[in-house]
Parts: sequence; C-alpha cells; structure tokens
Amino acid sequence: MNLPDPTEPYTVLYIDDDQDDHLAFQEAVQEACPGAGITSLFSTDDALAFIRDRKPDIVFVDLDMPGKGGLKCILEIRQAEDCKQVPVIVYSSTSRHSNIQAAYEIGANLFVTKPESFPQLKRILHAVFQLDWSRPEAITEQHQSNFYYRAFNLE
Repeated sequence: MNLPDPTEPYTVLYIDDDQDDHLAFQEAVQEACPGAGITSLFSTDDALAFIRDRKPDIVFVDLDMPGKGGLKCILEIRQAEDCKQVPVIVYSSTSRHSNIQAAYEIGANLFVTKPESFPQLKRILHAVFQLDWSRPEAITEQHQSNFYYRAFNLE
C-alpha cells in the first residue's frame, strides 16, 4: 500500500497533546496529500480503541505526552493482535538517539523529528506517504544499521 493512492480513500490518525501541532499537521496533510481523511486525538488513552474500531491506514504519534505517553501507546498497539500491521510513525520534537532507539525497539516503523517550518512538514509528509507501506517492517529495516536506528531524513 503506497499512500496516498488517489483511487483509494485512506485515513491518517494523529495523536499529540499540542493543539497548535494538530492544526499545522492537519493542514499539512491536506496540502501534501489531498483526499486524506485525518482524525486527531489529544491523548493516547483512546488510541488503541480507535485503531481497532476504525483501522486507520497510518498512525502518527508524539512521544512526549501526559498520561501513558507515546512509547506506551506504541507498545499497546504492537501487543494487540489485530493492530500489529498498522504502520506507526513517531512524530516528535525530540531528536535524542535514546528516544529514537527506544521507539523503534518497541515497534515504531519510522521516526520523524518535527521540522521547524510548515513547508518542510509538507515535504516530509509527502515523502512518508510515498513510501511502500505494504511491508512496514521493510521501512523500519531501511532506517537501521548494525542495531543502530536513525530518524527519517529527506536528504
């Protein structure tokens, strides 16, 4: 499944506790990938139920959130049998290697550091949606070398 496919509707789930980030992300998705349906959640508490019920095509989750936080959310998604193949992308302001490593190790398929500008965000989203998500684990493997994981980079 490549996203977006203009002949197929697709859905994006975005989980972040920051209202401003929600607005920018939603606008960037609509501009970079017209036709995408996007749902925003402000907490990880409802994420697993939403994913089971609605089966989004791709999930973006922030790491630094109150409550469970992004890592616990990813772990719960990966432990749920019916959610294991849902592509999960960390979308976070952190670029610490320990956070990147931990996210991949518990089941994130990709780690994207929040860019500093809206045009960069649109380019990143466009590139992410063009990846072949039919095998999310292959995308993860492309960002790993000798057990060292790295964040997604446009260069």
